[in-house]
Amino acid sequence: MIAKLGERRYAAEGSPADCVLAAISDVMKDCPPDLVLSGVNRGNNSGENAMYSGTIGGAMEAALQNLPAIALSQYLGAGTAGLADPFEAARKHAPASSASFSITEIGNRMSISACSTT
Repeated sequence: MIAKLGERRYAAEGSPADCVLAAISDVMKDCPPDLVLSGVNRGNNSGENAMYSGTIGGAMEAALQNLPAIALSQYLGAGTAGLADPFEAARKHAPASSASFSITEIGNRMSISACSTT
């Protein structure tokens, strides 16, 4: 389920919640994260979309594991699709933190950046 892509870079197949579990129980078992950032991906996670959002699911799974978490998403529609950086708002407003863990969606796979053990 987990493939090492490089130094401190892993890929895991499954939902964002699966990836959070894989990260904290395997990749980061000796170095738990300070904060889990789930997303940012295309689409808003508001209203009824929150019920089946993978981004929110990743953050909720972290919270169930007693880890602070934030789900990041940004609406991408007709008014924003042509922007040079359609994720500018999410990038700008994501917390600047000392977090040792983040999840980035790449297609249907998740890239997990783990903390250093040094």
